[in-house]
Amino acid sequence: MNTTTAPTVRMTAAQFVERYSASGPVVMNAEAILAIVVWADTERWLDAFLRVTACLRDGVAAVVFLHPATRIACVYSKGPPYPRGENDILTLPDVLPGFAVPVARFFE
Repeated sequence: MNTTTAPTVRMTAAQFVERYSASGPVVMNAEAILAIVVWADTERWLDAFLRVTACLRDGVAAVVFLHPATRIACVYSKGPPYPRGENDILTLPDVLPGFAVPVARFFE
């Protein structure tokens, strides 16, 4: 079985907002670190999830976990994880109050 790992991208909150062009005013700690973890179809679920937990353990404020095959995003941060579908709006109220972006934007 091929277990190729997909990328894990870490960026500051300011870079995250700039890249995903949030609508509306966003209150942020510009130095907070966020991560995007992409689950590759060739990667075991456990391996992908371990990358998420490694980010959180390293102090990342929020992890957006993407599954391209289903076009679902799941956010892991202080609260319970919450999945969002391609047609939903993703928010990060614990980390970036006011940030809102269509989930589909992550798959462009």
